[in-house]
Amino acid sequence: MKQWYVVETTSSGQTVLGPMGMDQLQELQRVGKLVGSTQVCEVGADRWSRADEIAELRGLFGASAPASSMSASSIPASSWPAAQATATATTTTSAGGPAEIRKLPPFSFGNAFELTFDVFRRSWLMLLFCGLLVFAGQMVLQLAGLPLQYLTGGFQVSKNGAGQWQQATPDFDPSQLPLLFAALFLVVVVSVLLGIPLSAAQTWIGVRAVRGQLDIADTVQPFRRYFAVLGTGLLAMLIIVVLLAPGLLAVVAGTAMASASSDGDNQAVGVVLILFGVLLLMIPAVYVNVRLYFVLTIACDPEQGECGPLEALKRSWELTRGRFWVTFAFLVCLGLLVMATLLLFCIGLVIVGMPLLSAGFGAYYELARRDLPATRP
Repeated sequence: MKQWYVVETTSSGQTVLGPMGMDQLQELQRVGKLVGSTQVCEVGADRWSRADEIAELRGLFGASAPASSMSASSIPASSWPAAQATATATTTTSAGGPAEIRKLPPFSFGNAFELTFDVFRRSWLMLLFCGLLVFAGQMVLQLAGLPLQYLTGGFQVSKNGAGQWQQATPDFDPSQLPLLFAALFLVVVVSVLLGIPLSAAQTWIGVRAVRGQLDIADTVQPFRRYFAVLGTGLLAMLIIVVLLAPGLLAVVAGTAMASASSDGDNQAVGVVLILFGVLLLMIPAVYVNVRLYFVLTIACDPEQGECGPLEALKRSWELTRGRFWVTFAFLVCLGLLVMATLLLFCIGLVIVGMPLLSAGFGAYYELARRDLPATRP
């Protein structure tokens, strides 16, 4: 299936959109962002053309396609790296000038890390500031857990015989059981309704930094596409829970068998069931999490079009097809780097680790996404 890049020209400048398929082009044409005079370039081609000059696209405009005053200016073929199979990053320039396309390296493990550090150096301050805004939102979520902590004795302390303060264990009061369930329900609901889009925001700012367009407004982009992001996150969580159910049952059954019997054979069988259950928990969890790691970003990315939960899962699965081990290794190495920042005077995670994590996610996502049309027709 052919893929295309499209130049969108607005009063603030020019933006290169894509790559996108025919369905997305039809949607752009429907809302007036793609007209006959719009500049487009097929993935793999080395020049820009008017959309109505291309046979495959001419049918979108009918026999007489009107020119638009917002049409894109011609972009020199020499600035387009598609012929060299090099991906691009979207940039925006002042109105009237040609769009400058920053070349990105081909997709690979090493290039992803090289781009990560490059984006981190160039956009550290904005990544830090936007990351702090997201972090503040995540801290607000902790307020939902205060009633639960209070009901479970989280604020109660007492002195032991040695005169040291310690956590007190309150007596169980059955009358507080409804309040306990209500507090637990509040924690779950708030964590889902706000936690999912905030998680998407942490990675989305990295994508925007790679594209050279990061600003403060990007921290709320997942809330602009709230229901798509929330639905995608819930669907991914449901899939993972269903896949983990057999392993969890095996662990519970093995634990019950090992603890309820004094027979050595039954205990051995219980231990085997526990180990088997742990494998059933770990293998699907790791595999599915890697394959669906990009779903939230895809759901809130305008370049993906109006992407619902099922389509977001499908695109993340396609993005990581044939790349599981590369993606897994990249995420593990990036995670180890972020954990190492904890050694930097205890605040390294905030000032270095979080911006590095966002930059790494954005670098990998952009390289993998833009390499997709060239490697998977």
